Amino acid sequence: MRRALLGAAFLLAAGCACPPEGPPTIPPRSADDAALALFDLASRDGDLPKETLFQVVDADAAGGDGAALGDAIAALRSAGTPRVVTSEALPGQDRTVVTLEAGSPEGAVGRYSVQARPLADGTWRVVWFDGPGVEWPNLPVPKDSGLTTSPVE
Repeated sequence: MRRALLGAAFLLAAGCACPPEGPPTIPPRSADDAALALFDLASRDGDLPKETLFQVVDADAAGGDGAALGDAIAALRSAGTPRVVTSEALPGQDRTVVTLEAGSPEGAVGRYSVQARPLADGTWRVVWFDGPGVEWPNLPVPKDSGLTTSPVE
C-alpha cells in the first residue's frame, strides 16, 4: 500500500513538472521564439515598456521611430494565435526568416513573415516583419524600379 501511494505521489509530482504553457521566452532564444514573442507583445494591453520591446525588436532597426513600430505591432493584435510554418536562414546574411500563419476569430488565415537576427549573447531580435495590412519598417522603394507603362500604338 505504501509503495502504491509513493508511486502515485511520484506520478503526480512528475505531471506537475511539465513546463507551463505561456508566453514565449523574452529575450527570445531562437528566430522562431522572436517571431512568436512579437505576436505576444501585440496581444498585451497598454503601452509596452521600451525595455520589453527592445528585448524582442532590434533597437537599431527601430531607428528612433517608436511610433511607427508601435502602430505596426498594434496592427498584429487582430491576427489571432500564430503558428510557425517554416523557418529558414537567409543565405549570406545573419538573418532567419520565419513564416507564420494566424487565424482570426472570423475564420480568415493571415500569413506573416518575420526576419530575426542573432545577437552575440545568443538571443534573437526581430529586424523586419510584414503581413496583411502591416510592414515594419517600411522599406523605401528605390526610384526608377518597378513596372512602367507606355501607350499602345
